Order: sequence, then structure tokens, then C-alpha cells
Amino acid sequence: LSLPKRKKGAKMYNVQQISYMGTYSIPEVCQMINRSERTVRQMIANGLTTIDDKRPTLIRGTNLIGLEKFRQILRLFVLILINI
Repeated sequence: LSLPKRKKGAKMYNVQQISYMGTYSIPEVCQMINRSERTVRQMIANGLTTIDDKRPTLIRGTNLIGLEKFRQILRLFVLILINI
């Protein structure tokens, strides 16, 4: 079974540069994953959990890594279903 190729428009980032124990503000996350602040805020609206509702908005590294790994698995699952 060969894996299907990744779509050209699918954006993935390297989770190895994110520390499990670290906490990150929105500008730090933007810099790490090379995305805009609006994108990170949309990720928060779509389920990325923050530490609390206070400013600055802080995100745990474990949550950020878990969300991206879940998205990668979901993309792979959808691509396999499309090709069956």
C-alpha cells in the first residue's frame, strides 16, 4: 500500500521545534510555524486550548503539538479514503 501524495496547498509545520513543557504567546507561535496571527487565532477558535482567558494569550506546547499531530493524521485518513 503506497501512501497518497500530500496536497500542494496543505500546510504543515515542524513540531520538533516546539517544546512540550513550554508556553508560547500568539506572536511566538506565529514565528515558530511561520503563519499569521489571524491563522493562530483561528486555530484557537477551532479548538486549540489556551491556558486561561487573560492577556497575553498563552498556549501550552503540548496542546500545539497535539493539535498538529491530530490534523496530520486526519489529513492522511481523508486522503486514503478518497483514493479507495
